[in-house]
Amino acid sequence: MLSKEDLGADKLIRRDLGDCEFYVAEIGNNDFLIAIYRGRKGYYAKISLPYSGEWDCEWILYQPEGLFAFAEDYEKLKGEIRSKLMKLYDLSTGKLRPYYQ
Repeated sequence: MLSKEDLGADKLIRRDLGDCEFYVAEIGNNDFLIAIYRGRKGYYAKISLPYSGEWDCEWILYQPEGLFAFAEDYEKLKGEIRSKLMKLYDLSTGKLRPYYQ
């Protein structure tokens, strides 16, 4: 289970949706969505900015925006999620420019 400290988040809401753990994290005034899945050989996660539509395990995978994180164990996945989350945070606050600009 993720904690605010794992992500450096101000707030963190968790829902166990059966197929995945789904989180809404707030850092500063920015919200981020995180879905964590257990695969055959490890774990993977999708980290995304909020989008219109349902916020659940299936819909987040169909969103073109966002980043994936992969790891063999849950502890390593936490670090990967935080790294990707910080990249999205920098992008959403204008500290990082999108590759297409």
